[in-house]
Parts: sequence; C-alpha cells; structure tokens
Amino acid sequence: MTGDSPPHGPRFGGLWEAALKSMAYYLLRTMGAQIATYEELFTFLAERDACLNSRPLCALSNDPLNPTYLPLGNFLNGE
Repeated sequence: MTGDSPPHGPRFGGLWEAALKSMAYYLLRTMGAQIATYEELFTFLAERDACLNSRPLCALSNDPLNPTYLPLGNFLNGE
C-alpha cells in the first residue's frame, strides 16, 4: 500500500479533504483569475467557512412540516 489515504475514511483525511475541495471550488467560481486583497480573501474565507459549518450533520426531527437539523456550527459556537 502506498502512502495514500482511503477516500472516505473519516480518520484518514476524507472529511477535511472534502471540505478543502468545497472551499477551492467556491474560491475558483467566485474569484476566478482576479487577484484579491488580504481583506477580500479573509472575508471570502470567513463567509465560506460559515456556509460549510451550517451544513446539517443529522436530522433532529422526523416531522416533514418542521424539519430541524444539527449543524456543525452549533458545536463551534457552544450551542
């Protein structure tokens, strides 16, 4: 076996590699070839970080009329 990690193994970098792929995708789609200042890049990364941290981890409700979910951001904010 080479030094590569399994693509979907959570302890082998699969999750953070997927997060980096999402971040790179949005960065290329938004910025393209333009050069950003430090402030613009920092703002972009903070906004994308908030979007990625608001993704649902699991459903908290089985009610289709009132769907609630547990996002990663709740752990980061201490909620």
